[in-house]
Amino acid sequence: MKAELLRLAQAHERSLSRVIDVRDRVRLGTATDTALEPLLADEAKKRAEFIYWEPPSASLAVDKLLRLLAHCLAGGLAFDDAELFGIRNQVQRLRSSTPPNQGSEPIEVEDGTRDIG
Repeated sequence: MKAELLRLAQAHERSLSRVIDVRDRVRLGTATDTALEPLLADEAKKRAEFIYWEPPSASLAVDKLLRLLAHCLAGGLAFDDAELFGIRNQVQRLRSSTPPNQGSEPIEVEDGTRDIG
């Protein structure tokens, strides 16, 4: 399953890189907005595939969400309402699969104080 995560992440990354490249060329005047439209559509499709892939474990889910966030921040992209809804649902499923109180207990730090995260 890690291979599927990497496949989806790399497909989205390649698509996003093409968008960034052409967007930069549009700004420089060496490409037109019409060149960007099909690339944006491909990026949106790859992003949706990545968002809606259901990871089989919590660690892969966290990895997926971090990669997706990094891609979108790097590309200056925004999530639409449907994507946010899908991400929110995955986070809720992830939370419900975590045993109660796991990670919510205070942790004692070096100076003897307790950090509640």
